[in-house]
Amino acid sequence: MELRVEFPSIYWTPCAAYIAERINEDFRRIGWIRDIIDKAKSLLNFILTKDVGINMDDVFMFSNFAAMKEVKRIEARFNSVIQTVQWVDTFTKTDEGARAEKLIRDYRFWKQCDSTLKIHNLVQELRMVVMGDKRPGMGYALAWMHKTKLEIRKLDDNQQLDGDYTDLWRVIDKRWERLRQHALIIVGFMFNPAYFYEAEKDMQALMKSTFVHHLQKINIDKTVETKVLEELKLYFDADGDFGIPIAVRQRRLLPHVTWLETFGCKCPILVKIATSILSLRCSVIQHDPNIIQGNVESDLEFIKMEMRLQERHQDKLEMVSGNDQWFDFDDEDHFRGLEICFP
Repeated sequence: MELRVEFPSIYWTPCAAYIAERINEDFRRIGWIRDIIDKAKSLLNFILTKDVGINMDDVFMFSNFAAMKEVKRIEARFNSVIQTVQWVDTFTKTDEGARAEKLIRDYRFWKQCDSTLKIHNLVQELRMVVMGDKRPGMGYALAWMHKTKLEIRKLDDNQQLDGDYTDLWRVIDKRWERLRQHALIIVGFMFNPAYFYEAEKDMQALMKSTFVHHLQKINIDKTVETKVLEELKLYFDADGDFGIPIAVRQRRLLPHVTWLETFGCKCPILVKIATSILSLRCSVIQHDPNIIQGNVESDLEFIKMEMRLQERHQDKLEMVSGNDQWFDFDDEDHFRGLEICFP
């Protein structure tokens, strides 16, 4: 707090990628998701600990969503296992084997695995966006959080969920609440035209209020301050070049910074501020080059990633991107974050 008093332009923003990780952790504690994961783990464990007469050298035992992904990867192999003579003569006569075979033959179980992995992958995709694998995530964090919720709702509408989608929404809202009240996240959303102009009026008003409120922390001349507010009005009202047909068409096609620089020629100060904010990271977790667009190049890379995340949470340490310093976060309510300055 003393640092913020001495340097009022410094902002603390939670690590969005860490929050996404915790969302997936909370998901697996929801009853109906935990049941599906437990079934997948028990099935994988049975196949790996018994000599079922089929090669399983490339199959590994892992926990949670990684175990479910591994089960789905070798789904066809499970069907082959229960057709073998050894299985029929040995395992169908045991209670454990009979339960495993019932699960393998259960179409509903495999459907549940598919839907649960879709939920997990949606949050993983959100995590990759805020990590900034291809572009800084500051202008996308809030929008992709909302998109993730809508995609989950769509799964429920298509009757692909085994439980209530509101259980998942509550987890996202609880975790994301800490992030969406921070000024840089809100202002970053404001300067992304692909989402800003489609936002509801009350959301737009919140963005404008947040920007104006924190503008006073910038040590600039009052004449420049007045100029910024005039330029802000042009942007909000989509006046001038911001509102011409080509600018409207390109809102979702051009990167937000490119769009602002192209059509914001009459608002040089505002564009400079916007570019500075949108260039900031909203995550301290480094991007894994083996991950592309939220997917992993191979199943083994996926499993290695899950193991690293588990070790990270067990140690309760997170390395700050770009250096060798470490943050300690014994209290889970104090999210890992980094100090960034409002330009």
